[in-house]
Amino acid sequence: MPSFPDVLGLAMQQTISKSYPDAELSWYNPPPPFSLKVAACVVAQIVHRIWFHPLAKVPGPVKYSVSYLPFLLQNYYRGVFFRKTPDLIQKYGPMIRVGPNHIMLDGEIAWPQVFSRRKANEAEFEKLPLTFAAKACSLIFAPHDIHRRQRRQLSHAFSDASLAQQEAVVQEYIDLLLDRLQTHAENGEFLDAVKWMNACTFDIIGDLTLSESFSSLENNTVHPLITLIFDSIEQFSRRRLYANYPRIRTILSCFSDEIGVKQHAARSGSKERARARMKLGEEGPAGRKDFMTYMLRKTRDGQIGMEAEEILESSPTIILAGSETTASALSALWFYLSNHPEAYKRLTEEIRSSFSSEKEISFQTCTHLEYLVATVNEILRIFPPAAETPARVSPGAFIEGIYIPPGAS
Repeated sequence: MPSFPDVLGLAMQQTISKSYPDAELSWYNPPPPFSLKVAACVVAQIVHRIWFHPLAKVPGPVKYSVSYLPFLLQNYYRGVFFRKTPDLIQKYGPMIRVGPNHIMLDGEIAWPQVFSRRKANEAEFEKLPLTFAAKACSLIFAPHDIHRRQRRQLSHAFSDASLAQQEAVVQEYIDLLLDRLQTHAENGEFLDAVKWMNACTFDIIGDLTLSESFSSLENNTVHPLITLIFDSIEQFSRRRLYANYPRIRTILSCFSDEIGVKQHAARSGSKERARARMKLGEEGPAGRKDFMTYMLRKTRDGQIGMEAEEILESSPTIILAGSETTASALSALWFYLSNHPEAYKRLTEEIRSSFSSEKEISFQTCTHLEYLVATVNEILRIFPPAAETPARVSPGAFIEGIYIPPGAS
């Protein structure tokens, strides 16, 4: 159907033709339809992104340079982009453009030039903004200065001396896990190794962080909060996708909390457990130090090391980072050992020849088992639990001689 301006223009031409048959009417040209204007804008944007954008010098597939959607769908919706990474690096090199304003870097470039400490006169590559509402900065999402203070406060919890004091706690849950696995073996039952690894690691990290286990091993079932935590990981990923389309996110958030900025029930539940632990004071209920002990401590100058809201926001992160990642690595370890009997045989021979009883096995003595250490390092190489490092935002800096403009990630 012709537009109103077209109809009006045609009527004017007919009127003038009747009144002035010999008049020249070439002066009137109807405006192009709206769809044609949109198409022209799209083509212009595509041309700009491919040939004239500041990141045009960075190699990569053309479809990633044109639109964010291919990368976002593969990475945040389907979760399969990491499988393409080795082939992309092999073809395009250690720096690849995977979005109009987004690049992917090999670790040999990213760690020294992006994630490490910058010089005094160089601005930091800041972290991406949060996709959910928060009253304070957590350990992972905090900017450089706040993160440095929080890390200094928590570093004592992860020292060799502190971890040695927690060895008995870890051993308790390992013994309980072995009992559960032994029961299944005696009954000839199949089991989900990933489920049991997560049950063990979440119980351990819950006790180490808040002196309160999730009791999954004791109850022979995964705690409901753990199930919610895994659901929150998927939600966080989807929110990262929609964060690139704020207008669409605003509209869809009116119909679903999963797309908006409201915190997931898993995060709220973890914060409630942390809040209950904070009320017990610095030492906690078990008469020993846990991670919360160090977060609640004041600094040497008598200042507050971490604000209450910072502790509440960081606790869910510590619980997830210390559990699911370890469970994923352990599950991969059992899988690859079961598929490589020669490696399994060599590992068991090293362990059994080094200890005469289970009581001799400890954190300290295991560090001397060369093949065991090599096996763990190899698993972390071929099956990294965190396949992608969270992106950073460029302040405007050169990487490998190419200028990355401000705002590029």
